[in-house]
Parts: sequence; C-alpha cells; structure tokens
Amino acid sequence: MDLQKTLKTAISYHNANSLSEAENLYREILKFSPRNPMASVLLAKICLREERVSGIGELLLDVISENPEYMQAYNVAGDYHLQMGDEKKANLAYRKSLLLQPDQSAPFVSIANMMQQVSSKSDKDEYAILFKYRQALISKPSSTAAINNVAAMQLKMLNPKGALDTLAASEEITFNNVRSIAYKTIALLGVNRISEANKLIGLGTLIRAQYIDIHEMNYNIVTFNNELRSALLKHPNFTSDWNPQNRAIRGGAIVPRLFDHQVPILELFKAALVTSINKYISSLPEDPDHPYLRLKPKAYSLDIWANFLGPADHQSGHIHNQGWMSGVYYVTMPPKNKAQESFEGWIEFNRPGYGLPALGDKKKYIRSIEPHPGMIIMFPSYVWHGTVPFSTRGDRVSIAFDVHL
Repeated sequence: MDLQKTLKTAISYHNANSLSEAENLYREILKFSPRNPMASVLLAKICLREERVSGIGELLLDVISENPEYMQAYNVAGDYHLQMGDEKKANLAYRKSLLLQPDQSAPFVSIANMMQQVSSKSDKDEYAILFKYRQALISKPSSTAAINNVAAMQLKMLNPKGALDTLAASEEITFNNVRSIAYKTIALLGVNRISEANKLIGLGTLIRAQYIDIHEMNYNIVTFNNELRSALLKHPNFTSDWNPQNRAIRGGAIVPRLFDHQVPILELFKAALVTSINKYISSLPEDPDHPYLRLKPKAYSLDIWANFLGPADHQSGHIHNQGWMSGVYYVTMPPKNKAQESFEGWIEFNRPGYGLPALGDKKKYIRSIEPHPGMIIMFPSYVWHGTVPFSTRGDRVSIAFDVHL
C-alpha cells in the first residue's frame, strides 16, 4: 500500500463529505499501519460526527500515548469527552492542544462553546465568551468558523450591525459559507435591510413547494406513501436514540442513511425525488452575483434521512451546514387542529435557532407553509427552518435531504 497516497485520497473524500468512502480508506490504512496517528484521529472524527463512540476513547488514548505532541489528537479527544458529557476532561484536552500550538482557533471556539452551555449567563459572561471567540479569530483570521462564532455572539448581544461588519470578512474568504449567510440574513433583518435579506432567502423563488410526480409508477399518492411509511418503520437504521446536540429534532425517531437499505419502494422514491430536484435546479435563474444561484450544480450527491414526529415533538430552528440545497418530502401529516388559524405541524421559515434572536419585525418575515402528503419543499441550505409542534393524534413522517456539491 502507498500509505501517503491512500491517506491523501481518504482526506479528499473526507473534505468532500463522502464519509463512508473516507472511513473505509482510514480503516484500510490502519490494517496496514495500526499505529498511524492521522488515520486514527480522522477516523475518530467521523465516528464522533455519526455518534458512534464505542472504542473511540481507547483509540484516542493510544494515539496520545504514542504521540504526546500530536495537537489534533487533543482537539478530537476534547470533542469526544464533550460528547460523553465530561466537560472537565474536554476543557483539559483543548487547553493541552493550545499549549502545543497556541496559534490555532479550534480549541478557543470549543472552549467558548462550552461556556455558552451554562444555563445562567450574565452580560459579563457574554463578553467573556465573545473574548474567547475573538482570540480564535486573532489566532486564525482566515477561519470562517471563528468569524461566524464572533458574529453569532454579536447577534445574541443584539448588535446586528457589528455582526454584519464581522461577516464581511467571511465574504472575502468564501462567498458561500452556509452559516455565514444564515447569520447575515438575521443581521440584515435586524438593521431593516429587508430587500437584501429577501433576495438571499427567496420565499416563493428559492423556497418552493411542489408535488412529487409518480404518475408513471402505477401508484396513487396514498398507496405510495403508505408503502413508503411501512418501509421506513422496518428500516434497519430506524432509531429513537440519538444525541440531541447533533440534530434539530426534539422527540420522535429518525432513519439516518436512508438509501443504505435498498427495497423497491425506496428505489422508486429515489427516482422520483431526483426528478423533482433536477426540475427545481433547472428552473432556477442564472445570477453570478448570488451566493446560491451562482453554484447551480450539474452533478451532486444526496444525504437523506427520515423523521418521525408525534404530538408535541418538533424540529427546532436550524440550517444545514453541509448542504447547498435542502428539502423535505412529506409522507404523512397529522389530522388538522380545528382551531382557527392553527399552524400545527407546518414548516416555518426565518425563525433562527441555536439560541439566536429573531431581530426586526417578526410578523413581516416569519412565514409558514402547510405541508401535504406527497409534497416536496426545497430551499437553500442556509435558510432557517423548523416545525411547529402539533397536539392532535397521529404522526408527521417526512424525509429530509441535502444536495451536496
């Protein structure tokens, strides 16, 4: 095995978010070179992202024991301890990483993130957190993560103008960072630059609803969705056990990596979904100055999963950091609440999550769309969206997806 070439290929897969391919190559490297520190740490990062923590603590401990000055191992060890709920060990790991290499931003960001988890924060605490994020930015001025965290704290401190000034630095580095654009929409609304925000959000132009086309499949939509729901319930990846810090869903159950399991109804759904996505992309206008439209893809990959929500379950406001375009297909919806003007179970746009405030006149820009079985709603991945909890009996089954470039 050409170790360096294989590692380079694995990292390119990792950077492209092709995690299964990257993981397979990391494991092949570790068969050939069991003590390889870089392959071990990068494999651990993938496992932590997918909440597969078994054996990761031991793997990282072995790497650190044999490579006590390998800075990245301490960063990932901090992430591991944080995911396991041990903030003290996480803090020690991040600080050890900073001792080894002070001019990096990631540990400052992680420490500040932990500080934000404290339930009762004063104004003094907010300034301390902002200071940590600024330290990260000073250490690495080209870090979009550091820029975004400074901007997020400025938004939380109700300083949208300051956030816009900070985010301008991100635009000089990259024009299409999902989190930067999402924060920018909040800040623009906060300073009453409504038309600029609307151009990015695109309700009715970039955010669109359409029905899936299954006319050539000898199905009606009720039969199709009933069979699809049954396949989701029997899917081997179906689970109600996940880390809520890593997902927006609150309650309910999920089916990650939906297309890992191949059954006829899922194959039919995939074909119909791809047709709908291609139709959406081809209908988008050309605009070389728009951060979303200038990236209209000719080829793409899909990340796809299912969500099961029951009464009082919901999805909090969120964005999809890894996507270009995101969407949701509705398999079932609960019965309507008979109360007048009830938006229960609807999808809601432009209400921020992650503890960020909705600035400006919320009545003017927070919008909801009523989903129906068979409907697909597609939108830029940086647009804030969530669901309104419902109180009636029944469930809300949907299939969410990201288009990756």
